[in-house]
Amino acid sequence: MEIDNFFGTGKYVLGILSIISALFNPLQGIVLGLFGLIIERDLKNDYTKKGNFLNKIGIVIGVIAWILGVVLLKTVANSQGLLPTA
Repeated sequence: MEIDNFFGTGKYVLGILSIISALFNPLQGIVLGLFGLIIERDLKNDYTKKGNFLNKIGIVIGVIAWILGVVLLKTVANSQGLLPTA
């Protein structure tokens, strides 16, 4: 029982860290979210359910932030004339 709670708390903490870090460094948020999802998938206590949810949110925020960053970089490069036009 104590080990279940330990892994559940770990998933919960990784979920929170993945959300926070996805806002500043999308790749780190995605990696932390994936790592949090991989840890002990068989456990089903309250903390693991909340942790899984937070990890999924962290991954989604990381992917959205990454896409927005690429779009912003392309837009700025295009407005500065750094990209070749077809």
